[in-house]
Amino acid sequence: MEIKTATIENAKEVSRLLNEEFGKDYEPEHFTEEYVIDKINDEKNGFLIAIEDGKIIGVVRYSIIDIDLAELRTLSVSGEFKDKGIGVKLVETALEELKSRNVRKVVARTKTEKIPMHTMIEAGFLPEAYLKEHFRKGVDIIQWRKFL
Repeated sequence: MEIKTATIENAKEVSRLLNEEFGKDYEPEHFTEEYVIDKINDEKNGFLIAIEDGKIIGVVRYSIIDIDLAELRTLSVSGEFKDKGIGVKLVETALEELKSRNVRKVVARTKTEKIPMHTMIEAGFLPEAYLKEHFRKGVDIIQWRKFL
């Protein structure tokens, strides 16, 4: 498996993977190809992709939101590749990139489900807040933090 920075040429496949993972949580087709291209072209954002046998099997987006504060946004691993450490590798690679850009603290929010929580713990994050029904009714969120 290889992890690399996504390019505009990857936007359609990244969009598909994000909609597959998060489509039910956002308005229909929130993660359009144009949305992905816009974020790729924004120097404060970055998409990293995991590739196996020429296919994109995972993606993470980070966003620098202040001078030395960043957020991990969307992390998705394709169904058959889940729970194999790919999410952790994507997060760790994003952290290396953010550290090289002098980011001091990284935050992320996940649902209170096993795999996302396991990924954050494996990557060295600590829980910072529990947000009851933060985005949707019946869906609790954990905010995580890691100092670099």
